[in-house]
Amino acid sequence: MKHLLILLFSISVSLAALNDLPTCYNTYAEILDLLNYYETEYPNQAQVHLLGYSQEDQVPIYGIKISNNVTQDQDQPAVLFVGQVHAEEVLGVQITLSNIKEILENRNTTPYNIWLSQLEMWFVPTFNPEGHLVVTDNIDTSYRKNKRDVNGNGIFDFDPRVGYDLDGVDINRNFGFNWVHGDTLFHPVGKEKFDYYRGPGPMSESEVQAIAALCESKKFTYSICWHSSRTGDHSERIYYSFDWTNVRPSPDLALAQSIAQGAANTIIKESGSGTYQALPNLSRKGCFHDWMYQQYGTIQLLIECGTENLQPDSLLMVDTIQRATNGVKWLLNRALPFSTSVPSSSMLTGLVKDADTNEPLEAEIMIVERHADWFRPRTSLASTGRYYRPISSGTFTVVARKKGYFDREYPAVMVNNGSMTTRNIELHKKADATLSGWVRSGGQDIATKIVLKDLQPDTLIVNGNF
Repeated sequence: MKHLLILLFSISVSLAALNDLPTCYNTYAEILDLLNYYETEYPNQAQVHLLGYSQEDQVPIYGIKISNNVTQDQDQPAVLFVGQVHAEEVLGVQITLSNIKEILENRNTTPYNIWLSQLEMWFVPTFNPEGHLVVTDNIDTSYRKNKRDVNGNGIFDFDPRVGYDLDGVDINRNFGFNWVHGDTLFHPVGKEKFDYYRGPGPMSESEVQAIAALCESKKFTYSICWHSSRTGDHSERIYYSFDWTNVRPSPDLALAQSIAQGAANTIIKESGSGTYQALPNLSRKGCFHDWMYQQYGTIQLLIECGTENLQPDSLLMVDTIQRATNGVKWLLNRALPFSTSVPSSSMLTGLVKDADTNEPLEAEIMIVERHADWFRPRTSLASTGRYYRPISSGTFTVVARKKGYFDREYPAVMVNNGSMTTRNIELHKKADATLSGWVRSGGQDIATKIVLKDLQPDTLIVNGNF
């Protein structure tokens, strides 16, 4: 009887492992070939960037920038599209690749030419390339995480059953904002036992560090990150930041809801009846979209595309891509400086400069009525001094501040619907000051090191007087 049980278990595992991915999904090598082809074919509009490497296998993570005069850093709103975080959720990869192709091939027609001339678009087909390889190589088509060797045994410990993989970190639980609330190692959760491990520390995974570096350099205005719901419980929904447990709303909840609803209204469900549903994120577990909002004020939409059929055949895959792309187009129109096709596309923007030298400054831009103490300072770009802030229409108090400069407050900035409102800011530098003193013990000068926090240079080596 014991031998029979072992045999049956072996058969069940083998059958699960034989559930191959349909061949209509691009392999990692094919993705790279496509990105390189687009860069070669459209040198003025497409540029491939190496963003970093995966955690365990050091697989390169690539993104592609799409814009007119793509080799230049232009003063334009930046929008980010991430095709895949969780390995088995491959539909988003195909949506992203299709978006890239459609924009470039139609670059001379409206609205594509408008997006190219007025926006900086970034597409990252897979943010989890080593997990993508596990799925597309048919090692385990239900795999979710990256491949971090969490038990340190030098073996990739996966299980073809859903949710039993010992190795790996859920990248979408590894971001620093509320990482502490995520699942610890081997924390059993329902039917998906070990699939939500947050990682050994906040921002510990190299994939997360790679995307964070890109976000830091671009301070994206809007973003979409594609997911699919394996249980179907969250299918065909768009989530936005946030209303934790329905009692702790974000300061920009109404704005985020309107943007998510606008995109959701354009995506027809697979059944043909109704459109996607827009909902606030209710949980706090180190998710990408909440981190983006806290760090930069980016409105990132988490779109659960498709149904519990995560890896449909080619016909349904193409149908899903076509329907989901309507949400991408809506958001790109929302990001434009002026749009007639998207209502209430309000935005506050401007340049921050030194009042005396006219040099651009990276300064914090605070909108008092939409501020929270837990925000990371939302700053203008160091290279240009430009800031972009999606915001609802109304009258707001805007404060600009930078260390070494006097604060500047604008008490009644009116933001209008349908276009960008510009508020340029000049900051006046504070006068230089001299710090002097002495370090003594028992009346005698002594040699020591003094660290001046937040100043450059930050260290003085002194021998008594300084």
